[in-house]
Amino acid sequence: MHLLWDLHPIMEWLNFKLMVNFGRAQAPVLRLPTVLQPNESLFLLQGEIPNRKGQPVIHEWFAARFTGQRFEAILPLADFLRHTKLAEQTFPSAGEFDVPVAVLGLRPEAVRQAHGYMSARRQHFQEQFQSRCDEEMRNLERLQDRQLSFLEIAFPEAQSRNKKEERRRRIDADFERYRRWVEETLTTEDSPFLRIAAVFLS
Repeated sequence: MHLLWDLHPIMEWLNFKLMVNFGRAQAPVLRLPTVLQPNESLFLLQGEIPNRKGQPVIHEWFAARFTGQRFEAILPLADFLRHTKLAEQTFPSAGEFDVPVAVLGLRPEAVRQAHGYMSARRQHFQEQFQSRCDEEMRNLERLQDRQLSFLEIAFPEAQSRNKKEERRRRIDADFERYRRWVEETLTTEDSPFLRIAAVFLS
């Protein structure tokens, strides 16, 4: 747990070795006949939404569950692991097999459902952090007012007017940058990055 973290060189090497086994726009397909129902399929997806600075602020692993051609539900990662028992037991390799065309045809719907799920997660994030953003803006406004009030004490003489105006412009510019940073950090766009990581069949 302490050594094999994501950025450990061994884990980076293992991740690289796994990725090179699959080409662009490819994902592994696994059979779990002992735990999944007939005609059941699961698309394991990774979703990510960045803020306006391009930094990922919402990162989710989840699965889109289908029975035949019918979408059933989005399973959060914990529910997916519980449903597939992947964390509890190992499964023998099924070797190479042809993926049913009907399952391949579910990809657009899986992505569509994943987009809706990530949009809802983004909405929750925005509602949760809007009050924090508003509070940060109020704090900045109070701090800016205090600094501007200090100018009247620091530059009381008329001959200091140019220095006072220069300092006022610098304060306004600094706080404008702070406001822009807060807004860009806590604001996201409804355009999630989605990746199908694996598909599980019965």
